[in-house]
Amino acid sequence: MRTWMLAALTALATAAAACSPSTPTEVETTEVPLEAAEPQPAPELAPMSSTAESITGPATFGQSAYTFGFGQRYAVAEPRTAGAGEPYGAGGDTWAALLQLPEDAEVTVVRVVDEQVPRGAPNGGLCGKDARTAWIAVAAVGEGPEARTAMAAFQGAIAPGSSMLDASLCGTFNYIPKEE
Repeated sequence: MRTWMLAALTALATAAAACSPSTPTEVETTEVPLEAAEPQPAPELAPMSSTAESITGPATFGQSAYTFGFGQRYAVAEPRTAGAGEPYGAGGDTWAALLQLPEDAEVTVVRVVDEQVPRGAPNGGLCGKDARTAWIAVAAVGEGPEARTAMAAFQGAIAPGSSMLDASLCGTFNYIPKEE
């Protein structure tokens, strides 16, 4: 029986070897040069609300930093998206109500990892001179002459959402595309 199994295994191995090519075939590859896509600079937006005009001036919302006309710079990370119908705080008020957004809008919430506010900047930063800005929420809505970007700034360790205290809200700001 043992001899028979050995013979069967040998025959199977020989048949398998005959089915596979003895030399590996080369696959022809073509290198396609990848053009380094330069990220488009974020457009500078003009202040629309009196709060934005007096505290920030123009705004630029880049991927890794938000900068403002009076020299404030906020390095940001960990973006997450919230629906405008979701609550921004424990009181249950929604992003749509806070930022005057349509219910189907999306809000991007980021954590502030570094806040740089020059001496003499109005209000001492988005959350004032005595509080560190910890979170910023931004939503762009509308098109053409109706385009608007709404922003809210928050302090505190808890991210905006149903667990955050409503008192963590520092202020809201509105911007429009800058006229050229």
